[in-house]
Amino acid sequence: MRQEIKMADPLRHIYQEGINKLRSNPNAYFYYESGADYEQTLADNEYAYKRYKVYPHLLKNDSRKTRQDDIDLSVNAFGEDFDIPIFLAPTAMQKMAHTDGEVGTAGAAVSKGTCMGVSTLSTTSYENLRQIVPHCTYLMQLYVTKDASLSNALIKKAESAGFKGVLFTVDAPILGQRIADVKSKFHLPRHLSLENFNGVIEHVDEGLMKYISDNTSSALCWDDVKKIRSITNMPIYLKGIITHEDAEKCLEHDVQGIIVSNHGGRQLDGTPATIDVLSEIVRAVGHRIPVYVDGGIRRGSDVFKALALGARGVFIGRPVLYGLSYDGEEGVKEILDHMIHELKSLMRLTGCRSIKDINSSLVFHESKFGIHTKTKAIRHWAITPDIPVCIADIKEGAKQTGFHINEKRESTFEEAFERLRFRPRRLRGLPPYETMKRLMPICLLHDQNTTDILNKVDVREPCFLKIDCITKFDYNSLNTRKYNGLVVDLSLDNLEKIKELKLRTGLPVLATGVASRHDALQCLQYQLDGIIVSTKNCEDQLTPIEILPEIAETIRCRIPIYFEGGIRKGTDIVKALARGASFVFVKEPLLWAHSYKGSEGVSKVLDILNEEFQRAMYLAGCKDVETIKPSLVVDEQYFYDNLNGRNISKI
Repeated sequence: MRQEIKMADPLRHIYQEGINKLRSNPNAYFYYESGADYEQTLADNEYAYKRYKVYPHLLKNDSRKTRQDDIDLSVNAFGEDFDIPIFLAPTAMQKMAHTDGEVGTAGAAVSKGTCMGVSTLSTTSYENLRQIVPHCTYLMQLYVTKDASLSNALIKKAESAGFKGVLFTVDAPILGQRIADVKSKFHLPRHLSLENFNGVIEHVDEGLMKYISDNTSSALCWDDVKKIRSITNMPIYLKGIITHEDAEKCLEHDVQGIIVSNHGGRQLDGTPATIDVLSEIVRAVGHRIPVYVDGGIRRGSDVFKALALGARGVFIGRPVLYGLSYDGEEGVKEILDHMIHELKSLMRLTGCRSIKDINSSLVFHESKFGIHTKTKAIRHWAITPDIPVCIADIKEGAKQTGFHINEKRESTFEEAFERLRFRPRRLRGLPPYETMKRLMPICLLHDQNTTDILNKVDVREPCFLKIDCITKFDYNSLNTRKYNGLVVDLSLDNLEKIKELKLRTGLPVLATGVASRHDALQCLQYQLDGIIVSTKNCEDQLTPIEILPEIAETIRCRIPIYFEGGIRKGTDIVKALARGASFVFVKEPLLWAHSYKGSEGVSKVLDILNEEFQRAMYLAGCKDVETIKPSLVVDEQYFYDNLNGRNISKI
């Protein structure tokens, strides 16, 4: 028997103990705990709740006389009445956390009067769940497979087992890049299987996630909602909606509800925290269909805040896994008990006797008072320079060779990009991911720092030659076949010679150092073929990504805009293109790679960035560069202005 321990924060204790037990099984720990790419969204999902504050209303409804047991948490959802507004989210392969697995979760759901979402990748079949825990209300989470007959069979199987709804997951046309899983070589343990696929999917060990990704349909569109409707009478709820545009489309497509979700930060890194977009979605649909939310909910106070901002109820995922890991079914029950207790306590302090009394007047965002606390991201993967998976690995390898890196400058660039958030659109009818052409928005700059690299490495990316002084330039030494264009520095007063340079070389000429509207207009005056938005010292200036929209507005597509400054991830490239660039220059990562692994490292950097870019673009709902629009990316202030009523217009 486990000894009962009384402590100031029992919920945090259970979480920590559950996580500690998971650590003993790195395969399960990294799969459950990690997020996509650099895990910004994963961290922000949870941290964002801390930015919302609660107004206490101690005299409302004579709350001092309201007992804890008198608080009514009941809610009608998914066509049924439940005792609490906390639902158990579909999480995959729960038997990796504890032998009780999905059966334990279902038992806890029945005990506390709530419902359970069952993952497509469940380690217990629909039929077995219904047989072992017959009184649970189940919802089916659905990934649509390329083989439509397989998806249809799963839906029919769930309906036959008495499931009450389909949670159609629309944010995973392909799997996000989960660096921790790649580095830990995630695999399903030999003694477990995805029981709903028995006889269809054989045990594929380390290739499981690739197998799943390869067999999940990426070409989803709104017509798929109609197809699902044609084969089932179960209500359909779209899971993964985070923009008002897609919420409004749900109203046109016979959808019975929305789950505001970013897949627990496991798909496209850089999407906003779900609590930050909840109000936007609720406003878009009004009271016509219910809105639920998941992602980052750890406390009863988080539940309260989500309900105040308009959610009908919340889904919890990782807390269930922590509870399972801690003590199986009993652990999940304890998690729910503590969250219920916290929720009731907060409702008493705010004068709310029932869920219906909770409203937006009880919660405000810290930005209302000009405060914004920064998310503290903690990556769940270790840096591995010897086996580089991302640019951070390459950077660490360079540091080990003694390469000097200006960390303050790097931090400034990183923070500027992180302040930009994606607004990905769903069900865009994209071509299958594997058929997409390899897109190459990356350009290389041949200057005195990169000469050794570009003279030795065979690259496919467009290459431009930097000219320090036009009047001293040796035209006879120029190999025009090697370069796609020439670059001159705007600050060196070379512009009067541009026409001669273009005439004698036959190559387009770009100006670098463009950092203002005035600079951009000057480049148009001198008939340059393109501009490079960049700054020499970002520590006392705006960064290039912050300047870019103003310059794009000035240029108005009259000449191409190139971008240089802080590109370290594929998501950075998508953000730069959305802000107005046509191409991006990558320099520092090449220098890091060359110092550490020579030519092999340079090729690896370009492969990493191009693959990350392609994946991020696709997850954002874009089939090519032309479909990357300004509305895809907004500054984080957009969401805070929405909350405070200063920016309610549509993008």
